[in-house]
Order: sequence, then C-alpha cells, then structure tokens
Amino acid sequence: MIYGTSAYGGGADNGTVFSFTTAGQEQIVYAFEPAPDGVLPKDGVTYYQGRLYGVTYDGGTYPMANTLGGGTAYSVAL
Repeated sequence: MIYGTSAYGGGADNGTVFSFTTAGQEQIVYAFEPAPDGVLPKDGVTYYQGRLYGVTYDGGTYPMANTLGGGTAYSVAL
C-alpha cells in the first residue's frame, strides 16, 4: 500500500489522505473538513503502528491573521 496526501479534494475541498494499491486502486482514507479540522495537508504522511501521521498548512482551532488557522498535526487510523 502506498499512502499520500492531496492539498485539495474531498467533500469540502480541504484535502485528502489517500492510498494506492500496487494494482492501481485508489481509496480516500480521510477527507479533511472545515475548522477545527486541518486544511491543505502537506509533506506526505508517516506510518507508525496502524496510524498515519502528518501536518496541515492551514486550519485548526486558532485562526491567525489572514489565514484559516495555524495548521494542525493529525493522525488517521487505518
């Protein structure tokens, strides 16, 4: 299984975490929602003990000036 992120896409167009099989089948593992969720995932993901970990560029609970928030760290269960 290969995992990655897209900055846009998903129901709210806030980005996704996705997987690909070696046969080329794609699946959305997680679609980011509006705040307090993250927005614009970046830099891929790290797998550890059945979870994927990563960061987002925007989103989160505490908005910063002229942005959607300061970003988040997230984990997604597989």
